[in-house]
Amino acid sequence: MTDPEPSLDLHDDNAIGTRVVLEPIGLDDGSDLRHLHTISFDRLIAGHLDEGELEAFKTMVASFEYSEDLHQDALIVARIDGYLAGSCGWRPSDDAGLSARMTSIFVDPLFTRLGIGRRLLLETEAHALSAGFHIFAVRAPLNAVGFFERLGYETASFGSHMFEGGHGMPVAFMRKMLVAT
Repeated sequence: MTDPEPSLDLHDDNAIGTRVVLEPIGLDDGSDLRHLHTISFDRLIAGHLDEGELEAFKTMVASFEYSEDLHQDALIVARIDGYLAGSCGWRPSDDAGLSARMTSIFVDPLFTRLGIGRRLLLETEAHALSAGFHIFAVRAPLNAVGFFERLGYETASFGSHMFEGGHGMPVAFMRKMLVAT
C-alpha cells in the first residue's frame, strides 16, 4: 500500500515554496494561459469594471492574436504540481531599449496571497535586468496598484488600457528602476 500524496496546505508558505516551479512558457500552454488569464481577470478584476469592459477583455483573450502575442513576450509560468498557477512576462517597451514592460501578470485566484505573483514578477524583472533593461513599466489595474507599490513601483500617471470595441480598463502606469549588481 502506498502513502497518499501529501495534500497542499495553502496556509504553509514552506509547502508552497517547495512546490512552485517557475519555467518558460511551453508551446502547448496557450489554452491553459488563456483560461488562467480569463479566470484571474474575472474573479480578481471584473468587480471593478462594467459589463462592456469585461466582455471586451474576454473577447481579446479568446482571439488568435492574443495567443500569438503571448509567445512574443519572454513569459514564464508558475506551476504547482504541474497545475498552471500564474504567469508573468516582459518585452522591450521602447525602441531605445531602455525600459521593459511587464506583461501577462496573472495568478489563479485559488493561489493568490501566497507569494506566487511576487516570485513571478521578481524573476521576470531579473530576466529583463540580465538582458540589459533597468527600467520596468507596467499597466496596473487600479486594484493591483498596492501589489506593485510593495515591490518598488511608483505611479507615473493614470489612463486606460484600451480593448477592441472602444472599451477600456482604468489603469495606473507604473515604473521601477533597478541597478544591476
